[in-house]
Amino acid sequence: EASPGYFRFWGVVPNRIKRAVPDARIIILLRDPVERAYSNYLMRCRVGIERCRSFYDAVRNSPDAPLYRVTYTLPTRAYLEAFGEQNVLVLMFESLKRNPYDLVVEVASFLEIDQAASMSIDVSVGNPGGGPRGAWAQKVFAARHRLPVRQLPLPKSSKRLLLRLLLAPKPPIDPRAVDLLRP
Repeated sequence: EASPGYFRFWGVVPNRIKRAVPDARIIILLRDPVERAYSNYLMRCRVGIERCRSFYDAVRNSPDAPLYRVTYTLPTRAYLEAFGEQNVLVLMFESLKRNPYDLVVEVASFLEIDQAASMSIDVSVGNPGGGPRGAWAQKVFAARHRLPVRQLPLPKSSKRLLLRLLLAPKPPIDPRAVDLLRP
């Protein structure tokens, strides 16, 4: 089971999971908070929730600015307290990007499953990020009844091409936004 919601509602969820599955092994995959905030901003632009202005302006002025400020300390501690350090594995998303197979082996070892079988897992990027490539692409992504590209009845290669046409490469993060978000 995987869901960021389990982490968001850290005040109640760890103990509920513990009651339902006392011997659960918990894997927490954390992302650099600024990178996570920027990715969230780009996604919100793609789906039309956020007006696509600069990330700096969104962090500084948006009523949704708290969405871009994230801390992992309390949620992580709640899972460690509920399940114990031996049953919680905390990993960084950047490690997954850098060397996905090493991370898969580490997870397999933690779960005490066959590491050889874990090497057949597809570790390709499923969500390339980036913002809409112009006003037309913004309208496509913001359309109320659109079918997500991943659900279109097309070959994987065609879906990737479509995303490359619709999404601009991920622009660098404005250093002023980084300064606002870093403690």
